[in-house]
Amino acid sequence: MVDAEVRPGDVVHDLVERGKMQVVAIAADSVAAYREREDFDLAAYKSHPLLGVGDDEPVYTCVYLPDAPTATFSGTYDFPRSRLARVPVEEANADLDRIQNALAIDLLEKLFTRAAEDDENAVAVLERYATDAGIDADAVAAARELAAADQIGGDGA
Repeated sequence: MVDAEVRPGDVVHDLVERGKMQVVAIAADSVAAYREREDFDLAAYKSHPLLGVGDDEPVYTCVYLPDAPTATFSGTYDFPRSRLARVPVEEANADLDRIQNALAIDLLEKLFTRAAEDDENAVAVLERYATDAGIDADAVAAARELAAADQIGGDGA
């Protein structure tokens, strides 16, 4: 099943303007919080009757991607989640994972390897912190397994 959740780093389509963009940050946890902070009604701006923007959906900061290579970009724009469609690039190949998961696994592997140099309790605490922070449990488990294999193989980090 395709993962449609939007996260910073994702490529998305603007469903109203039809442009390709990259999500660079979470602008607000909700449209309501954004409206209060910015004094701007993002739900009404370039709204589409079929999208139905809700006050509880998150708001993302995006940059439009050019069609040709360039070092000049559009600037940043904020969008409610319902206006974005994620491009699941990891579906291009069965060996691919979401870039966010791959980066998390790489970093956590290094941290687990280092924590194991202290003691097993440090590894358990790191694992708890990672999952409490919302990192995918499968990514945390994969990183811990890779770190354990590094130790057995004498690879270190």
